[in-house]
Amino acid sequence: MRARKNEFDGALSVFSMLLLDPPRFKEVAKRIFRSLRRGGVLYLILYEPWEKGADVDGEALVEILGEVMYSRAYTVEEVREAFLPLGMDEIKFQRYIKLTEEFGEEHVMEFLFKKIDRS
Repeated sequence: MRARKNEFDGALSVFSMLLLDPPRFKEVAKRIFRSLRRGGVLYLILYEPWEKGADVDGEALVEILGEVMYSRAYTVEEVREAFLPLGMDEIKFQRYIKLTEEFGEEHVMEFLFKKIDRS
């Protein structure tokens, strides 16, 4: 099957969706879903909260390299709730802790989603 115009085999988001509030996060998830052809994949990397029950919305304005900006951690459940109902299948998930001099301890999640072929 030929891909239609503006359909892609894959999409990559490396920490960029952290800059979105929850309603925009879900809207961008829908846009990514619509842009992928059936069988297309999304590789998504985000930070998750440091501890369960953390006030992620209250801590969303942060200073990064001298600039104050919106950057919100997302839980595994929030990410899955945004993508799975659209018709994405989670084919891989992993988490790890990354230590850097600039940012300290960061809790990273990596997802690989695939757009389900419903034909």
